[in-house]
Amino acid sequence: MPHYSITHHTAYHFDEPLAGVKLLVCLQPLDSLFQTLEFHQVVSIPLPIKRVEETDSFGNIQQHLSFRRPLQKIEVTSVSTVKVNGTRRHLDNNPVVPQWQSLFAPEELALILPQALAFAPEVFSCDIPLSETLSQLMAKLYREFHYDEVATTVTTPLTALFRIKRGLGQDFARVMSAVLQARGIDARYVSGYLFCGPLLNNRVHQAASHAWVSVFMPGSGWVD
Repeated sequence: MPHYSITHHTAYHFDEPLAGVKLLVCLQPLDSLFQTLEFHQVVSIPLPIKRVEETDSFGNIQQHLSFRRPLQKIEVTSVSTVKVNGTRRHLDNNPVVPQWQSLFAPEELALILPQALAFAPEVFSCDIPLSETLSQLMAKLYREFHYDEVATTVTTPLTALFRIKRGLGQDFARVMSAVLQARGIDARYVSGYLFCGPLLNNRVHQAASHAWVSVFMPGSGWVD
């Protein structure tokens, strides 16, 4: 079974020293039927005065780090070793993976519903398989949305994304999820790392985590 060593490094820089900083770190890979977590450690510079670990409703392990003295820079490094146990089909019966639920609060879904329904109505047809619908939807997103590192932030509302049609992978994944959910298709937002093959000495460097969409395909389960 393949093993993967994952290092995630984040550095925070503040314009001036900031006191009472608190960080929520969610970087520990799940230990599941699909993969075995063999090692995980989170190290911060400087060290926190308090570290509290908890599990959220999705089974993710979170660490709350608290810092007291004023800081102008904080570095957080997560190191993990994971063994992949089998194929993706194991996820279908994995109790750790939650069942589908809406990504959006009812009021937010009501707000974006008209825009989501109006996007790409031509690809939603009873005459073609769901896999073809998804391919056509992804192709339309690729044609009409443009990659732009400065156009959005993590707080940019979905209504703005439909209007400006610019952003990052996380934005495109949110738009696609909204369009599919508006059509009654089970879809969810996923983030993680993509292994694209060895580049040098079996090591791959990826600048950041990625985001994509997982769709429930009848007969196949959740497919990325």
